[in-house]
Amino acid sequence: MVKNLQSQSKLAAASYLIGERLIRMFIGFFVHAWMARTLTPEEFGFISYIVKGVAVYYTFGLFGNDEVVIKELLSQKKEEQKNVLVTVTYLRLLIGTIGFVVMLLITGLASGFGSETWYWMLIFGITIPMQALTVYELPFISNMSMQPIFLARNSSYFIGVICKIIGLLKHFTKSSFIIIYMIEEFFGKFFSAILAFKQGWCGGKFNSKLAYYILGPSLLSFFASFILLFDQRLPFLVLDYFGSATEIGKYAVVITLLDIALLFPVSLATAIFPSVVHGKNTSLEAYEKNRQHLANCLIWLGFAFAIVIWPLAPLIIKLLYGGKYLEVIPLLRGLAFTSILNFYNVGRFKWFVLDKALPDWIALLISGLIIQSLALYLLIPQYGLNGIIGAVLLGQIIPNLLLVWRKNVRESLKIFFRSLKIPNFIP
Repeated sequence: MVKNLQSQSKLAAASYLIGERLIRMFIGFFVHAWMARTLTPEEFGFISYIVKGVAVYYTFGLFGNDEVVIKELLSQKKEEQKNVLVTVTYLRLLIGTIGFVVMLLITGLASGFGSETWYWMLIFGITIPMQALTVYELPFISNMSMQPIFLARNSSYFIGVICKIIGLLKHFTKSSFIIIYMIEEFFGKFFSAILAFKQGWCGGKFNSKLAYYILGPSLLSFFASFILLFDQRLPFLVLDYFGSATEIGKYAVVITLLDIALLFPVSLATAIFPSVVHGKNTSLEAYEKNRQHLANCLIWLGFAFAIVIWPLAPLIIKLLYGGKYLEVIPLLRGLAFTSILNFYNVGRFKWFVLDKALPDWIALLISGLIIQSLALYLLIPQYGLNGIIGAVLLGQIIPNLLLVWRKNVRESLKIFFRSLKIPNFIP
């Protein structure tokens, strides 16, 4: 009976999480397409640059491994749990503020201090330390009570959607849309905190020992997440450096489609990865076998996506975004094929963590970031948007070749190449 209740709770929690993602994916996708069609590519590019650029630094405001925090919450009484929440909130506020300063420095170097871009990054960047309030979602998650989080997140999201629709109908300026995105972020974080306070999760004291305990295991995963996000948004910075807001808008259209597609490998990896963990706890042979199954599915899912996108790209762009974005069709096709490696890396990151090999993963990401930065700087002036395809490929392939002698990378590459066979069904 108890097991059945636990299973039902887990199913309900998962349903709320999946439901929230689906709502955001479908509604957000069409609102985003509407914005791209209504606004000029320059206006749409400016909004995308600010919103997506600041989002890269949210990893600062979300510092601290959620799994570690949830473990602490589950092992403490309610009064001590309040201390955990306050400690993590203060820690994230501090590191989020550092992220805000880092963001201003990088934006200033790329776009110029005092420029319009820098000014709006300064305003919208206030949402970076505000991410600290998401810690008040964790008590609900630890109790598998997802309904309050679902209501808080989607209430703020629908406020944002309604405001954007009004803005599109009333022809708001690009600055007004940035303010709408900021309001949406603020409401989402405050709703979650207010619901937690109503449940008695307010109060508590800062615990320096607990802060140090959370800080340690979170550093490597923080660096890995930040570098990965920064690497994915790097073309925005380079395009802005060359002063091409219109090109930023066109690139934003493509990257939005690819971000939506990335939800599928993330969901697949989340569903299959427990079998990989089970295999590791059973035997090396079972671990390798289950890891290979996961790699197979991710690689072939990437191939399927790329093959489908190739003939449909003109129809997708013209139908959703209109004729002014037709020149991004080659870019969408090219980046769809580079997504094969991105799909694979979703699972690859998980087993790097499982093998306690995050330093190898970070070394791989940093080398890829450096190579892609140089390639973008050289290729974009020569080939425009299509130069991004070559830069992304070089940033993915060369680091793997340079680091092939490292055990974990070498093993990952072996799995990747073996994955080109037709996958078996997951047992």
